[in-house]
Amino acid sequence: MKRLSALAALAFVGYICHYDIKYGTIPSSTEAAPVIANVEKEKPTQTTTHFIEVRVKAGDTVLSIIEKVLKGSIPVSINQLSKDFTSLNNGLSPHEIQVGKTYKFPTYK
Repeated sequence: MKRLSALAALAFVGYICHYDIKYGTIPSSTEAAPVIANVEKEKPTQTTTHFIEVRVKAGDTVLSIIEKVLKGSIPVSINQLSKDFTSLNNGLSPHEIQVGKTYKFPTYK
């Protein structure tokens, strides 16, 4: 009985390998994969030249600092916040902030 089960399992694995090689599980480049566009149009943003300089503490993120400064949620998208932070800090990504350094954070009016 064990041999029969092992033979059936081996045949099943062989079939799976054959199917994967012949048909594949990823669409080929010649097939047109369906594209579903669910693009949300962004509202005109409130870009700013107003900023505040804050020294980063351990555990702080750009989002948490902005929420503390504004005492609530941000009025723009996170992508816009990231772009504004990058432009105020000479191309520095929000992921590259370091503890103990001072950075310019945008304030939105």
